[in-house]
Amino acid sequence: SSDSETESPSIISKATTVVKNLVAPKSITRRKKNGGSACLYSVPMLTDTDDSDDDEDDVSDDAQVFSRGFFRALGPATDAYYNKQANLIRLQCAEYDREKDMVEAKIRLIDSRKAWLMALRESEAKYTGQARLQFRKARADEAAEGIMAIEKELKTIELSTAKYEHDIEIMRRELVDRKEQAEEEQVEAEESEKN
Repeated sequence: SSDSETESPSIISKATTVVKNLVAPKSITRRKKNGGSACLYSVPMLTDTDDSDDDEDDVSDDAQVFSRGFFRALGPATDAYYNKQANLIRLQCAEYDREKDMVEAKIRLIDSRKAWLMALRESEAKYTGQARLQFRKARADEAAEGIMAIEKELKTIELSTAKYEHDIEIMRRELVDRKEQAEEEQVEAEESEKN
């Protein structure tokens, strides 16, 4: 029994050592700073033969970090540039729509005048003397009202077209400014990369 008592601690210590070896992590924890906040991540244990590979990985990681930062910095300016360009295209489409509406309104004006003249010719034959004069006056008043309504519509379209042309000019200027801003930021980023 005394032998078993002396052997027991040895067996227990060996078992404890085995368990510790099984549970012990095979990686070390390294602290990395990212934007002022610290985060933890695990990296494999390194040997002397892995030093050169680790240096290359660090250089590669730095390049990737710079690349991500570079494109992230250009992102807002690039998005703004293409958004302005898309808005410019929409305004141009609206301008063409207004021009189309104006042409259609002019066509309706011509058609209404033509219809009035044809109706007048057909109806005048039924009247003579004073009745014909009254008929002409009534039809002339109706035609004048219709023409005034169409001319008012044309005036509204002209004002709307002028507004859109003004908006398009503003958008073009902003588009040029955004493009120049994006180019300047790209040059600054390339210079910082060289330094």
